[in-house]
Amino acid sequence: MDFRGGFLADLLALQLLHTNLAHCLNNRRFSNMRDFFSSDAVLEQDTEVFVGVDNITRGLQQHVSPKVRFLFGAPYVSIQESGEATGQSLRITYSTDKQGAVVVVVDDVRDRYRVDKDDRWRIALRSVTRIVG
Repeated sequence: MDFRGGFLADLLALQLLHTNLAHCLNNRRFSNMRDFFSSDAVLEQDTEVFVGVDNITRGLQQHVSPKVRFLFGAPYVSIQESGEATGQSLRITYSTDKQGAVVVVVDDVRDRYRVDKDDRWRIALRSVTRIVG
């Protein structure tokens, strides 16, 4: 597992990928999506599928309102020798409805990661499945 600095460096990079993505979503920094998704990434969310980082960015801009906050559980990550990895985590989303009541949604998030040409981990496939809400 020593293809870019070792297993622990890869594990930390993937943890930071999750943390920084949640921070950007919570602060509506959609211009940063290229830091998290590969150019040909696929996002499967509910009944929608977005292909390519530009379409993912547009889809997130449409679906993430200023009143939404995301919390991600630390992902369980499995790193392969080839610069690929898989991960699974829970995403808890807090928002308010039109009457001001708090709405909580829990999603199962499954990712496939890969190391891109610039030697950085990125999400190649994200599949989001609603569990509660």
